[in-house]
Amino acid sequence: MLGKWLRLGPGERRELLRAGLAVPVIRLGLSALPFDTLDRTLEAIASALGGEDGAAAATVDEAAAVERVRWAVAAVSRRVPGASCLTQALAARMLLGRKGIAAEVRIGVRRDEAGRIAGHAWLEGEAGEILAEGAEGYLTLSRPGDGAEKARR
Repeated sequence: MLGKWLRLGPGERRELLRAGLAVPVIRLGLSALPFDTLDRTLEAIASALGGEDGAAAATVDEAAAVERVRWAVAAVSRRVPGASCLTQALAARMLLGRKGIAAEVRIGVRRDEAGRIAGHAWLEGEAGEILAEGAEGYLTLSRPGDGAEKARR
């Protein structure tokens, strides 16, 4: 693993370290706190930390940033027991928010091949684009006042 770490660029190492902090903390938070409390706490933490350096944030290639965060969160999540899709979506949203990229966590349900109800969480960008794989065919659960809609893709 040390060899892999040494082959990474500084930006990738930094993103892995950020994900390495976010994913386990959010995983523990989901097991200890109600979702709304954790969500508000994460927003307060992200707000307190602020974004990245203004000059760096202004030059962020959004697609590349989304891909790097997705990669880092997935890599860390493979090593954190119980790091569900919800854990990953919350961590990615927080890391993207630091880069000035807005995203919303979406939660949906569908029937699996055996007819059982399966749930999934993912991120959606401001324009409604899916920022993570696996949202196909899920019916998005609505927040109070919202209408439910089928995930695009």
